[in-house]
Amino acid sequence: MFDCEQLCVCCYKFLLDEVYGLDRLEEFSGMTISEFSECCPNGTYLIRIDNHLTCMRDGVIFDIWNCTSKEIRLIWKV
Repeated sequence: MFDCEQLCVCCYKFLLDEVYGLDRLEEFSGMTISEFSECCPNGTYLIRIDNHLTCMRDGVIFDIWNCTSKEIRLIWKV
């Protein structure tokens, strides 16, 4: 629909911000995913880390590997 390259950071950032209108939470940048889950255990979030995007819902990470020690770059609240 938007003629994006697969896994292009600029494209999915545009989709999440502009098309879907999700709220960005930039104040958690630099915190680990584990630390964030302790601070904000409720809700659904898309979490950007280096070279990866993961999902957390009510403190549970939904991913194919344990990325809880990775540093957060950006979060979108769903």
